[in-house]
Amino acid sequence: NRDEEERKPASPPAVTAAPAKQETAKSAVADRRSIAVLPFENMSEDPNASSFFADGVHEDLLTNLAFIGDLRVVSRTSVMQYRNTTKSIHQIASELGVGTILEGSVRRAGDRVRVTAQLIDANSDEHIWAQTYDRKVEDIFAIQGELAKSIASALQVALSAEQQRNIEKRPTENIAAYELFLQERELTDRDGNTKERVTKSIGLME
Repeated sequence: NRDEEERKPASPPAVTAAPAKQETAKSAVADRRSIAVLPFENMSEDPNASSFFADGVHEDLLTNLAFIGDLRVVSRTSVMQYRNTTKSIHQIASELGVGTILEGSVRRAGDRVRVTAQLIDANSDEHIWAQTYDRKVEDIFAIQGELAKSIASALQVALSAEQQRNIEKRPTENIAAYELFLQERELTDRDGNTKERVTKSIGLME
């Protein structure tokens, strides 16, 4: 009767298994150790005269990061298309298939240089790490080395002794020669393989 039915304990709710994580969901979240270094913004008062220096810092940092085997670093060719872009960090990371974006700037004034950099988690758009280096121009190689090591530390990557030596190695003690080299590299990138460019390049390299 109705009284007996009301006294019966209620049946426990059916237990359903939690859905398994889909592989597509896993692949949607890129590994933090995959990184794209966007072209550094030139903040110097004379942008034309100092653009080669900012590009040099950017390219040399890419080279240092490439020494770190546990990082997947997007090539310079792939990131250069994002110079002066209006795209969001999330969109850039999605297009490049990375989990981390590094953006920065270089300001040159006389014999001083200021390099700023910030590491951003592309999935959350949160800053992982940021730093400003304000040094003499002659310390630029030390700045580049410190940048690479700080990025590795922020991404919890341990460096081997050989990797540290490669990152800390100075390509030259002559800053004037280094700047001429950077000017030649920019000239080659900009003007291609023309007779006039080759003549200018020879002069700079000599």
